[in-house]
Amino acid sequence: MAEQRKKRRDTTANLALVTPAIGVLGIDTTRKAPIVGDAATAGGIPIPSFGEIINGDWIFGTAVSDNSPDDGDNITLTIDSRYSSFTDGGSVKAGAKFRFIAPAANTGASILTINWTGGTDAATIKKYSGGAQADLAASDFIAGQIVEVIFDGTVFQIAGGLGGSAGGVHTEIERQTAAGVTSLTFTTGLAGYDQLKLIGTDISVDTNVRDLEVVVSDDGGSTYETASYDGSLAQLSSGAWTYKTGATDAITLNKTSIQLQSSEIDNMFNFELTCWAMDAAHKKNFTFIFAHNSPASAASENSGFGSYTFKGNNNALDALKVQLNSSGNFSGNFKLIGLNQ
Repeated sequence: MAEQRKKRRDTTANLALVTPAIGVLGIDTTRKAPIVGDAATAGGIPIPSFGEIINGDWIFGTAVSDNSPDDGDNITLTIDSRYSSFTDGGSVKAGAKFRFIAPAANTGASILTINWTGGTDAATIKKYSGGAQADLAASDFIAGQIVEVIFDGTVFQIAGGLGGSAGGVHTEIERQTAAGVTSLTFTTGLAGYDQLKLIGTDISVDTNVRDLEVVVSDDGGSTYETASYDGSLAQLSSGAWTYKTGATDAITLNKTSIQLQSSEIDNMFNFELTCWAMDAAHKKNFTFIFAHNSPASAASENSGFGSYTFKGNNNALDALKVQLNSSGNFSGNFKLIGLNQ
């Protein structure tokens, strides 16, 4: 009968309490993988298991927020120092890859600190937007998400998909439900996107004959631009097209006013507005489609499209407000999405 010989074996935590001699083999029962001693490294040098190999050379660590309450803007990632391939001693090497579970959603630009026995290194996490590196926008990663980053020698480039956004293409910024309000504002998290998309559904009014409008701000919503919108709108009603063109004091989303029809309460308004060229280097442009969700008994359909250019200053847009063209309240569901190319 063949003789069975068992190597030294224990958990990762217990192995870390000893320093195996050179050439001594052991088994890490936590990782289910071997280690080898070098007479210098506590716990021995890990030998990758098959699972670790097929997962690539990503190094996984425990991430914690440096702020209270937790956020994802300043994160420290503590690494098992035996995985020494990521460092050249005092700093992280270019090409090193890290995975961590985000402790909370980021609210904007995020800094990642790598901490290991004998060293620490920190750099900003960046994404690519519009063909260039950019800071993260709010909720580019969210609590509990596995985030992958690669150090390029200067910054950590985010490699995995961003929070709910399939690699940063779409990110939900905010959704609001309006119930009898005079206006609705979006003032947080609009920066850092190539486009913004505002979607409104099931919008109704409490005063008859009203237009729904959008105005923009470049100072976080302290003031809103009420002039210099120039565009056109086309609406199909009863099989005929009607048009509205020229300069206005707001982006008007419908030509035939929203009607209050108590006998036909399902006559609600819906729209999708896309804001293009959000930076300070271009004119701000807007395109939209809209439709009245009229009941089957309604005499005509109401749907259309339009586009506007804001011809005032070229400052970057950072806030939006939805309002009626005159007195009255409106209700409905609104969602703002950020898009990057």
